[in-house]
Amino acid sequence: MSFSWKRFLQIGKIIFPFVVLTIVFFQAKKELAGISFLEAIDTIKNIPTGGVFLAITLGAFAVSTMFFYDYVMLRYLKADIPVQKIFRISWIANTLNGFIGFGGLVGAGVRTMLYRPYIKENGKLIKSIAWMTTAFINGLAILSFLGLIGILDTRFILHEKPWLWPVLIFFALFVPIYIGFSKLKNRKATQTEEQEEEEKNPTVLYSLVSLVEWVSAGIVMYVILLLFGIEIEFQKFLGVYVIAALAGVVSLVPGGLGSFDLVFLTGLGQYGIDTGVLLPAMLLYRLVYYILPFCLGLIFAAFEMTGVAIKKFEDKPFIAPALETTGVIWTLQRDFLGKLGSWASAALTVFAGLMVILSTILPTSINRAHALHILAPKHLIQFSFSLSLTFGILLLILSRGIYYGTKRSYYMTIVSLIGAAIFNTLKGIDVEETFILLIVLAVLYMLRKRFVREKMEVSLSDIVKVFIFLLVTLYLYKNLGILFAGAKEAFKPDFVVRNITQVKRSALAAAFFVPTFLLIGSLIANRYRNEFPGQPANDKRLQNFLDEHGGNVLSHLGFLGDKQFFFSSDGKALILFSITGKRLIVLGDPIGDPSSYRTVLQEFLAEADRFGYICVFYQIESKWMSLYHDFGYNFFKLGEEAVVDLNTFTITGKKRAGMRATFNRFEREGYTFSIHEPPFSDELY
Repeated sequence: MSFSWKRFLQIGKIIFPFVVLTIVFFQAKKELAGISFLEAIDTIKNIPTGGVFLAITLGAFAVSTMFFYDYVMLRYLKADIPVQKIFRISWIANTLNGFIGFGGLVGAGVRTMLYRPYIKENGKLIKSIAWMTTAFINGLAILSFLGLIGILDTRFILHEKPWLWPVLIFFALFVPIYIGFSKLKNRKATQTEEQEEEEKNPTVLYSLVSLVEWVSAGIVMYVILLLFGIEIEFQKFLGVYVIAALAGVVSLVPGGLGSFDLVFLTGLGQYGIDTGVLLPAMLLYRLVYYILPFCLGLIFAAFEMTGVAIKKFEDKPFIAPALETTGVIWTLQRDFLGKLGSWASAALTVFAGLMVILSTILPTSINRAHALHILAPKHLIQFSFSLSLTFGILLLILSRGIYYGTKRSYYMTIVSLIGAAIFNTLKGIDVEETFILLIVLAVLYMLRKRFVREKMEVSLSDIVKVFIFLLVTLYLYKNLGILFAGAKEAFKPDFVVRNITQVKRSALAAAFFVPTFLLIGSLIANRYRNEFPGQPANDKRLQNFLDEHGGNVLSHLGFLGDKQFFFSSDGKALILFSITGKRLIVLGDPIGDPSSYRTVLQEFLAEADRFGYICVFYQIESKWMSLYHDFGYNFFKLGEEAVVDLNTFTITGKKRAGMRATFNRFEREGYTFSIHEPPFSDELY
């Protein structure tokens, strides 16, 4: 087996971020060992009123600046796309890049898919996206150059992390190399001065947009530090931020998670800033610059991304052949992007569930608590905590059904969101969380037509997994509740914290209510939707079908009565199958007119998907393998089938001596043999 550098680099690109995260994890344990949880809480309490809202606003603005990458590219391509749509696609691509990564490949895939209907030249679109993706680091490279020549203060951090010197030098030289290569490329590719002017403009504009993007992100972090009472010269701060950002970029970890944070903490620590104060500031930065924009991106993706989009994208004659050669990276992305709309809906459900669960642990404002005790009895408030926790866990469990688009999970999720919104308000007048829950509810309601699957079959292993998940979630909930209860004094006098007994009671109540709700919901759903594809066996109809359209070597097994029939809409093709758990086991290839095989397979798979079944085809003929491949099937050889031509078969000759002896013995003992053709008479049985 020959060694392939390309394959080696592909695997290395996937493994390297995990290695970096492992190293960062152990290093971070050492750096953060002295951080006090109580000190972090006290720091958060001192944020000025409206400070969090200011940070969220600045974070949204900083992410919005990346819209101009797409605007510049599409202006260069002369594409007529509404600005609002460009903004949504840009937001989806950029927030996915920041949260998931793959070196910008996820964002490139999203852009290629969603911009393709508006661009005539496929090749030009792909090249433009690739060139634009490369330009994302230009702004960081410009800031690196300023650090290299001393305008930004990077001395202390580089003294602490000398291994970053080569990285700084490389990035400082990146922009001149990028622009120089761009001019060389333009000189070779263009023929007129006008064309050359059109080609070179995006290069400079991309660099300017990138500079604005990186400076904006730095300003968000700087303002957050000021909100936490951390004062440092902007020049020194930006120097540390740039070096930390470089560490994050070279780590290939999404958002520079871990590597950026560790270098940033170390760098500002060189200026005497307390790490215990920096940690909550960095968590807020992650929240406003990555997590919240990503959640908004999920809402956009839920509406923009569909299975139809990826299908149209792959069907293009220029793109489809290229995808066959891009290997494992595109395979992963294609599967991800094709299901991104479903994934976004499920992720929103998970986000809502986690938010509700955390809201039952986090301290409640003392003013709201006093107002609530006037309006509602104490036992109702405590009961509301338990039900809020119940609905939060249910949202996490039901997110799987939301991903697969089942109606049962959709209706149960709607009920859970409404219940969570009601009891979330009753437990602490948490109007902010309730407002977010109503937004998620509205999004799922607007997407209701996507939930076309009647159900997903639930196996015993699925039930076991749900119970294990429930127990693990409640265990983590209890431990987190104990952690906050232990820090009760730090929240006084502005907040009220639940005690350990109350946390345990809520966990026990949820352990009862969650399975009960799932059981009742499933029973109601199964009562009205206990259906499956096809129709029961009918010997007379099968015989008429075979007389008119013919069959194959397995058709006679349809008369056994143990299989379901599925006819094509034109009545010219038939599939025989049996139901086994979550799977429909299809016997052989379709029967009937070969011109209707594709139709009956397409209709059968769609109907099976609607009822949540997985289709398995057994004993197919090799000549139809390409047809099954078009529907995404993989193949494996289970055995071989012998076919004997009865017209030419004989038992004469030396090779058949053993068989001849057996035949003669049967004749001597009076055995008889006959062939009966279906349908069979009662006398035969």
